[in-house]
Amino acid sequence: MRRVWSFVLSWAAVLVMLYGALFLAAAAADAYMVAFGGLKPGDLLWGYPAAPLGEALIEVGIGAGIVAVGFWVRVYARRLRLADS
Repeated sequence: MRRVWSFVLSWAAVLVMLYGALFLAAAAADAYMVAFGGLKPGDLLWGYPAAPLGEALIEVGIGAGIVAVGFWVRVYARRLRLADS
């Protein structure tokens, strides 16, 4: 039973990492366009208003944090699976 839960936890962590990567990529594109692309905060980027550079960089950090949490959970699940065998 422990092996099944570690498998489920491992794949749930993959989904969390994918979500974090999408969040990170969108925020990084927003920050890049505001910093170097000539976009002003409030202009439309992919149908959404661009955030100010400070907020975009905070969102990049949040995305990186989500990816890191997913990575740590996956490592824990793999250790749990190895300890069971």
